[in-house]
Amino acid sequence: MPPTENPNAPNRLNTGAPVTRQKEVENETKKIEAQLANMKSEHIRVAEEERRKTLGEETKHAHSRAEYQDQLARKRNEEELAMKARMQKESLRKQEESVKKQELLRKQTIEHELALKHKYELEKIEAETKARAKAARENRGVNLEQMKLHEEENRKTVIEKIKTSGELIGSGINQFLSDKTKIAAAVGGLTALAVGWYTAKRGTGLTARYIGARLGKSSLVRETSRITPLEVAKHPIKTFQMMTRQKKDPLAGVILSPALERRLRDIAITTSNTKRNNGLFRNVMLYGPPGAGKKKPVLLQKGTHELRCLREYLMLALEAIMHNHREMMVNYVKTVREQPRQIPQSSIDSAMERANT
Repeated sequence: MPPTENPNAPNRLNTGAPVTRQKEVENETKKIEAQLANMKSEHIRVAEEERRKTLGEETKHAHSRAEYQDQLARKRNEEELAMKARMQKESLRKQEESVKKQELLRKQTIEHELALKHKYELEKIEAETKARAKAARENRGVNLEQMKLHEEENRKTVIEKIKTSGELIGSGINQFLSDKTKIAAAVGGLTALAVGWYTAKRGTGLTARYIGARLGKSSLVRETSRITPLEVAKHPIKTFQMMTRQKKDPLAGVILSPALERRLRDIAITTSNTKRNNGLFRNVMLYGPPGAGKKKPVLLQKGTHELRCLREYLMLALEAIMHNHREMMVNYVKTVREQPRQIPQSSIDSAMERANT
């Protein structure tokens, strides 16, 4: 059903128009107020933003200014330190120059003083020399007279001393020669003095040799078997073994003539004692012209023990050759061959060749 028109509708519109207008005004007012509020807030925001930027710029400017002030302060400190260093260096240089000047002045002063002193000394010496020369020229006659008198007195004194000494010595000799008792006493005293001096000298030497022979052990005694108190004190064990050791006959099983056996036995005993006491063989004589090779076998050997054994071997070989006893040589060579460590085989072979020839 369609709506029916209300005859009072325009009236309603007319009455509602002022209200709507007022509302629009109010809305416009509110919009304007809102815009003003927005503008105010925007202005405040912009102001705050500007203030914040201004504060940032001020802070940055203050920081830059502080850095610049710090740089200026550092630069000023560096300049002050450099200035102090230059001032100290300059002060040291001035002090060194002052010290050098003072040292030079002191040196010049000392040299000047020494030169003046030397000059004054030379002048003083020259004046003294001139004064002495003048005094000597003036007193020449007096000095010569005094010297003559002094020399004359000395000559007379010496002559008197000579005369007095001659008279005293002459009278003493005359009295001594005229008195036979004094002569005999003088001769006896001189004789006793000479005898005493000779006796003391010879007696001291004889006593020393006797003591050395009894208490010590000479070079020749070392090659014997004699026992001394000093040897007992130095080597008690060796001495005891020597005393308790049984004596062996070095020529056992060898038949010789009595005279040769005595000689060879003495040589063997001496050689044995020399070897036992570590002595030197002094009973070996090598005869022949120079360059014949007498000492060559000995020099070719090495070791003290081999040299001693070789010397003993050569000595007995020469003895056997001289007396033509081939049997003794063969027996000795057999004995030596049983001890190959003592003598080299070359030495034994050379000795056998000599024995055969």
